[in-house]
Amino acid sequence: MRTTLLGVCLLAMLLISGCFEFPLGDPETAVVNENLTGIYDHRDGTRGTLLTVIPYDKRTFLVTAYQYRVEDSTFERAGMSVAKTWITPVADANFVTLDLLTTDLAQAKSHMYYIARFDVTASGVNLREVNEEFGQQAKTADALTRLIGDNLNNEAMYNPAVSYIKVQPSEGSDAAKILDLFK
Repeated sequence: MRTTLLGVCLLAMLLISGCFEFPLGDPETAVVNENLTGIYDHRDGTRGTLLTVIPYDKRTFLVTAYQYRVEDSTFERAGMSVAKTWITPVADANFVTLDLLTTDLAQAKSHMYYIARFDVTASGVNLREVNEEFGQQAKTADALTRLIGDNLNNEAMYNPAVSYIKVQPSEGSDAAKILDLFK
């Protein structure tokens, strides 16, 4: 079962499938891009994911994915995941790695990583999850980095893009209603 993320990020977060045994990049050498902090929303029909992206420390983000359902402007809680997240540049592209910390969506695999390419857009971010089957060719973190670098423009490496729009949680907004479901 796939649950979309940022994702920036990310997230997009967050997937139980599409996970890898080792991360892309090193969170100890990553750098936070403050421009990515905020709240992002992706809605596909009656299902959606709201992401909050905040700095965790000088190198990583804390991304919380709030899964929801909506029908006739009524929102319903569907699940929540939290991940420590960092950015890794590979050649001329940026990727996010999410280290899933907790989820109530499904049974989390033991210490698995979600990896997605991201592009900042005028309205938010696009995430393209690295396809798990494609990525399984790599048996080490270094091999995964090389595989991704060698295949940046290979569409077979990615699942379809998911777009997240940056939103403001003003009183009465959809974002505020969704966040209220999780209080």
